[in-house]
Amino acid sequence: GFTYGHVDNENLRINEEWPGEKGTVVQFKTNTVLQYDSDLNVESWGFPALSKRPKKNFDINERKYVAELFKLHLGDLHERHELYLPNGLNYKKAIVDYLHKLGE
Repeated sequence: GFTYGHVDNENLRINEEWPGEKGTVVQFKTNTVLQYDSDLNVESWGFPALSKRPKKNFDINERKYVAELFKLHLGDLHERHELYLPNGLNYKKAIVDYLHKLGE
């Protein structure tokens, strides 16, 4: 989760609810995952993006639109891990898309 406030108001606002997690145990964080359509527009993010993931017998073409672990590019961790991003998607766009969705 996160908390934010404003200098003109002493009240802090706490966020601990995430899209798609109603009725589940409260999570203080959400998954860093995005699901894109074929034009690389975000279809869903966080928990809903994981819940829409294909099962064991998925079509390999479906997987190419799921992006995970992209924030590892912010440090040197991506050099030690094999990270998969859909064709045509770079980690900067994924991070911007994720932060945009987080701020909605």
